Amino acid sequence: MQDSARSIKIDTMKKLLLFKINTFCYNSPFYFVDRTAECFRAMGWDVTVFDGAKEDLQDLDLLSGQKFDAIIDFNSQMPKLDTTDDEYYLDTIDAPFYDYILDHPMFHHDMLKHELRNFHVICIDEDHVDYIKEWYPHIRSVTMLPLPGTKADEIIPFQKRSIPILFTGTYTDPHMILGLVQNFGRHLKKEMTDLIEILTEDPSKTMEAAFEELIRSTGYDGESLPDFFPTRMHAYFLVETYITAYFRSKAVMNAAAAGIPMTIVGHNWEKCNPLQALSHVQIKPPVDFDRTFGLMADSQIVFNVMPWFKNGCHDRIMSAALNGAVPMSDRSGWFDGRATHGEDILLYSLEHTEDIPNILSRAFDDMPNLERIAENAQKKAVPHNWRNRCEKLAEIIALSES
Repeated sequence: MQDSARSIKIDTMKKLLLFKINTFCYNSPFYFVDRTAECFRAMGWDVTVFDGAKEDLQDLDLLSGQKFDAIIDFNSQMPKLDTTDDEYYLDTIDAPFYDYILDHPMFHHDMLKHELRNFHVICIDEDHVDYIKEWYPHIRSVTMLPLPGTKADEIIPFQKRSIPILFTGTYTDPHMILGLVQNFGRHLKKEMTDLIEILTEDPSKTMEAAFEELIRSTGYDGESLPDFFPTRMHAYFLVETYITAYFRSKAVMNAAAAGIPMTIVGHNWEKCNPLQALSHVQIKPPVDFDRTFGLMADSQIVFNVMPWFKNGCHDRIMSAALNGAVPMSDRSGWFDGRATHGEDILLYSLEHTEDIPNILSRAFDDMPNLERIAENAQKKAVPHNWRNRCEKLAEIIALSES
């Protein structure tokens, strides 16, 4: 079956619609759509992918009136789309809609606020689940389901790998973000600056916990938080952008301070001048998402800094482990009971990034133990594959039907 709205077949098998329109982060959403389609087809589903690069967006109208068992989109822009009859476009399709959001819900407020008839959300952090349940009661279900990892076609033996430490991701200059904050009005600028101070002093806090603390500190004595909370959180997205960039650059610089050969792949790291002076740090141009797995399969440690997930997991952790590398990351509540420092992962805290060089040095001083950690991580990560995740998605869809 072709990935086209025009080629929809009417039959009795389960039917899934995926949108391939909105991309970002090294084309990762397109990769997620392709793998989801592949796995659901392998499970016997009839899958339609609307590909905006291949089809006229006006052909979206051809899907109106059709019936599917589910629609899935990643970081969707579809909820805001309406018709000439002032009806939400997604409500013209007979199917529950699942928005798989890959970062904090505050970035998606302009989508989540729309009251679709059959709106569901999947998150990759438990705190995000709680946030959506509190502030978007019209959403019928919200579930935490981390993205899976992906295994490269060729796994290089651990001792023969050419990259001791790999970091993949984008560099954002924290000072540039602070400059943008200065452009806001006096009140908003003051609150954003105060939030940055709260989170810098205690990086274990979530963004919403910091904002609640700020509100309480102003003398607000209401039992429940004010209705403007999610709107103001959305307006303050630059706070999380700054704090993530600040600790990412700090953690990566401390990892580089270990003096161990390190390869960095991603946008804009050539603008981080302190790294340019380090001969043991190799900065490479960005690559598409699907090419990072081969790099991980040639790395001994994959260094990770969470995008301010305090109770979730990034797919970089899963992919590193599946490819036989040791994942190294800042701590998350989601790891409790699932991963153990020194056994199947290396963990550090954002509060003490100065400890990172010692953690790395000790790890490379005992290569047999480092390889043991990699083997343990790989075994634990086996269930975190695309087939498993799509089976979980199918279970979530079935629950919404009951």
